[in-house]
Amino acid sequence: MHRALGFGRASMRRVVGHPPVWLSYARAIARGRRPRRSHGEDVLQLGGDVLLDSDLRLRWVHRNRGPEDHPSIEALAAAIDGLTAAAGTR
Repeated sequence: MHRALGFGRASMRRVVGHPPVWLSYARAIARGRRPRRSHGEDVLQLGGDVLLDSDLRLRWVHRNRGPEDHPSIEALAAAIDGLTAAAGTR
């Protein structure tokens, strides 16, 4: 599914040595969440966020550029609002 949606893979350097990644780990630890070891997961596989319409057609996609890259809540809300508005015009 990742390949079909165009989600790429990060380099080990990007996963381990990128300062924003370390910052996200530090924030998680400060909130009491401990990083856990990966058990059989592909730690280099990048993900993303997608929105589908009621007919399961892809309407919006954010492909993460790195492990710490996620769309903002505002970007997600705007995409949902746009999808909802488009559905209301059918």
